[in-house]
Amino acid sequence: MSSLEPLPLGRRQISPLDLPELLELIFTFVDTKTLVTSVPLVCRQWFLINQNRSNRVFEWVSSLFDPQVDKALRKLQKADTLCCRLCEPSLKPTAAAMDEKLWKVIKENHASRYLAPTTASRRGHHRQATVPANGRGIASTALNTKSPDLRQLILEGFFTMQLIMERFLSYFPCLRILKIHTTYKSKNDFCVKFIMQALPCLETLHFQHTGTMNALALPGAWTEESTGTMMPLTRHRLRSLVIINAWIPQASLEEFLGICPHLRELKLVLLQYPYKPGPYYDPARLLRHIRNLSLDLWKFHFSDRSSLSDPALERQLNLELCPQATNRIFRGAQFTPDVFRALDRLPNVLTTLELLGECKFLHNYLCESPFLVHLKAPLTDMPIQHLDIHMSGNTRPTMEQAAPPRVWACQGLQTLQLLFRGGQNCIRDGNRNSMVVFGYISRVCPLLQVLEVYGPEVQMDEWVNPSTHRIKLDLSSGLVLLTRLRHLRRLLVGASDAHQPTHLGLKRVDVDWMVASGYSDERRQVRQAVMDSWKSGIQDVIKNHETGIAQIPQVSSNNNQLDSPGNGEPELMYQLRHLGHKMDVILVLEEMHSAGMGYIVWPEMEEVSFYCLRYRGLALDQEVDRLLSPPPLVKSKVLMTPQPTTRTFPSASHSPFSLPALKRRFQRLARGVLRS
Repeated sequence: MSSLEPLPLGRRQISPLDLPELLELIFTFVDTKTLVTSVPLVCRQWFLINQNRSNRVFEWVSSLFDPQVDKALRKLQKADTLCCRLCEPSLKPTAAAMDEKLWKVIKENHASRYLAPTTASRRGHHRQATVPANGRGIASTALNTKSPDLRQLILEGFFTMQLIMERFLSYFPCLRILKIHTTYKSKNDFCVKFIMQALPCLETLHFQHTGTMNALALPGAWTEESTGTMMPLTRHRLRSLVIINAWIPQASLEEFLGICPHLRELKLVLLQYPYKPGPYYDPARLLRHIRNLSLDLWKFHFSDRSSLSDPALERQLNLELCPQATNRIFRGAQFTPDVFRALDRLPNVLTTLELLGECKFLHNYLCESPFLVHLKAPLTDMPIQHLDIHMSGNTRPTMEQAAPPRVWACQGLQTLQLLFRGGQNCIRDGNRNSMVVFGYISRVCPLLQVLEVYGPEVQMDEWVNPSTHRIKLDLSSGLVLLTRLRHLRRLLVGASDAHQPTHLGLKRVDVDWMVASGYSDERRQVRQAVMDSWKSGIQDVIKNHETGIAQIPQVSSNNNQLDSPGNGEPELMYQLRHLGHKMDVILVLEEMHSAGMGYIVWPEMEEVSFYCLRYRGLALDQEVDRLLSPPPLVKSKVLMTPQPTTRTFPSASHSPFSLPALKRRFQRLARGVLRS
């Protein structure tokens, strides 16, 4: 039959969309939001293929008291990601009872999914379904259930190997992603071999330790002992292996890599030593071993904590092993102009950059890297004076002052995780510095989707006044300037639980602009009254400041220097003319007030978190309610017993030796591990 002849009645030409295998491949190129919101609505086949692509997270924090814990646990059956954060039992005795409820629900869900009922099921007996080595029998059994398989398990806090094996891994045989983040008090000896045996479908394995004491250790052999020369070892599906701040035997790692042919990501970050620093790791031998295995690695990093390590060898190892990589991680101290030039000589441009610790050349790199898309450096300081291009701290800049810093060239940035610090390691004028940070980001990086802004408060002691060491959130702080980011999906400001909503001192007028209820006539009038109080006397200040800016050649739109890289375009410089001043905030608020009812601040926002440590943030309206909620009866997350209202002795919460204070000091010590 010719290709031009019409098909007989009742026959239809086969389309690539009729093949599930091709559909799955096509969907891998579709963004997550479209897969979650639009694709499942097309037909049932598309829904079934993509039902496991959406991320349904269930977060369990045993240190938080939830009066509706039983109701919350019901959501676990529909989740495909479980983030479990456990505290030390001695710090919170009531946590054990709450955790037992979690274990019970996990066990019941496993019984209803993988245990086939028998004739003795009325007496409570079940028959365990067969579990082949490749895990296919489990997957086929799970297809008959309505709830999805748990694909990702994230464990944070006080965990032991015995607890993980007995309470978690034995009930999630289809797990594909396992991330273990331990604390300084955990008994941190884990067996990689047992984990891989319990999880035959595992594709991602991450270990991370947050502390310098009792380092995480992965001792022993990582592979099964071969019983004969003709019996090859079981090959794993593992595609990503990340180990941060841990001690590993290099021989076991090298043998393990031999049975992971599909490995694409290998990151060994700040490896520890079993007893004392010394020449324990051999990076050159590891490089030769990986090349002999012919692993097709896309991402690679190696660094250890030895003072005897060779920075040149480490830099060579991280640059030469994956020359095609566009995602790289560096120590901040080693990310120097020499590395910039070495990156320029590689065939692919760098699109994702992760930094560990301080990096004094980061601002220069951002001003010269227009292709950077993702920057992840939550522990790297960015001095606010680098962003304050008009020197807004001065009423009227003059030509005698130093040239203002250049503007970032990475204006296509989609992910930004950075720590901002004011002069002399603090933020004295918090509102002005906050306006500079939020105003600069909103203009220079308009395509941001993930924004995490950290301040120096994460490293401050509890007895230090936090108001001078944090990014502000009130109406005059300029947080409203971030409404220019129309593609923002995740927003995080601050990362310290020490600053409860009551400590932030926020009023309704400071945050109600985020939600629909804040756009009634009454709420608009309240905000307008605040804006009118700002305008008194501000016009002369703005006029003098703009006059001073016009006299500086570096920021003048008529100067040819603007065409050089990093100096910004005239249009961008004009948009930044009010950077650091309340007039910038007033203009944004007036634009929002001119919008009609139903105005959505961030159309694509999924989660928000302000000064609260969570794996995932809350919805925007829920986070606003949390910020305005009254203080809980129990103010300490460590001790759940109510504190007396009258005290004979000084308040323990202000003592540097109180239990919450010591706990947060150790947390700050843990955050400082990666800064070394």
